Amino acid sequence: MKDKKFSLIELLVVVAIIGILASFLLPTLKKARDSARRASCMSQEKQIGIAFAMYHGDNDGYYPVYGSPTDNISWDDQLGDYDGRKLTQVQKELQEINDNQNINNSLYSCPGSIQQRNGLPLKSYSIGQDYGDIGGSPAVRGTAGWNGTDPWSLNASQIVDANDFTVMMEVHNTQNIMGFSRATGVGRHSMGHVTSSYSPVNLPGDGNVKGGISGFYVHSPTQLKMNFLYGDGHVEFKSPAATVGTWRDNFYSGTWTGWWEMQDSDDTQWNALD
Repeated sequence: MKDKKFSLIELLVVVAIIGILASFLLPTLKKARDSARRASCMSQEKQIGIAFAMYHGDNDGYYPVYGSPTDNISWDDQLGDYDGRKLTQVQKELQEINDNQNINNSLYSCPGSIQQRNGLPLKSYSIGQDYGDIGGSPAVRGTAGWNGTDPWSLNASQIVDANDFTVMMEVHNTQNIMGFSRATGVGRHSMGHVTSSYSPVNLPGDGNVKGGISGFYVHSPTQLKMNFLYGDGHVEFKSPAATVGTWRDNFYSGTWTGWWEMQDSDDTQWNALD
């Protein structure tokens, strides 16, 4: 009995069928891959939240102080005793951690990030820095930052509703350098940054964000969603617009919203004191 030989047409039909089946499968595979990356970033934020809690235990409940105008020690440097990196004091005091230090900073780098900077590892996360006083009494508090030239940080006991207070969010840009402590917007942000710099109106023109909106909202460039770490340690996947309450429209119009406006709003997730 002679062996059956396939004709060229039969082979082309088989190839075409395989191609059609693959076209159905690829979007599903991409969706699964993107979901895995989002889950990985969510897991990283939860682990950083645990490091914050351990820091609280050794520092009377306070979050790490975000350096000072003369201090090179950033909040991620200070977590170096609790996140498995075991940074030396010399490493903490570097203005920026460079690749030559051979430090494993993978906990702070979301797998979905496409941002790069030669020789300098970037972090994908940033803490809230809003701060405001009225008549000498605290009115607004974020996680940590500077009041003029004085560094400050939030005490966990000050948080009125830990389930509704954003401690940290994803910030994917080329300026968010590991260990950097002095520049505004590097590792710390305000509600104003959220409603202006990270808005769909202004973000495409931000030269510090490779890939524009899709490079910043790496998990959801159409719905503009990201992961947020809350004061009680849980993480939520949502749009920044869902965290700013009364000022939701400001996010879509790209309008700056500062602590002065926030003091009269009890529905934002950026003020620990509300």
